[in-house]
Amino acid sequence: VTERETDVHYKRGVGQAFSYAHVIHDHGRPSNGHYKSRGHVQDAVIQVTKQVPYPVLQPYAITVEKHIPYPVSFPVAVPVDRPYPVHVPKPYLVPVERPVPVTVARPYPVPV
Repeated sequence: VTERETDVHYKRGVGQAFSYAHVIHDHGRPSNGHYKSRGHVQDAVIQVTKQVPYPVLQPYAITVEKHIPYPVSFPVAVPVDRPYPVHVPKPYLVPVERPVPVTVARPYPVPV
């Protein structure tokens, strides 16, 4: 039994609790030694095709309309449907309490 193995912190795993060593080297897996690599597994690729009952012309043409903003020389009136009043808060008086003068007893010498 070595001195490091008898250390309480080493037994409890507290030594690695506040380090990033297990995250960097083990890629987020627990570093208890029980993880075994399964080797390189290659993903299988499956191609799914579906027959369409009607012919589709390729390439399919789509027209895109891009609006270009430009300045308007005259004002345009925008009608507002059902205008409603908006309440604007007004300033109001708030009572402020004034401090009341209080006499504080001063410390006096106490014979020991």
